Amino acid sequence: MVDEKTALTKDMVSKIESSLDERKSKKERRKDCHELPKVLERRSGAERRKAV
Repeated sequence: MVDEKTALTKDMVSKIESSLDERKSKKERRKDCHELPKVLERRSGAERRKAV
């Protein structure tokens, strides 16, 4: 009984951890999508100022 329960809990924990990793990666992708345009704008603006 104990061995079966521990095996089940380990499986559940691994599944939960993998789902959390997937959620993190999705959030990071969203952040990257939102942050990239701002970063590009700042870089282009700084480059223009240096050029002028």
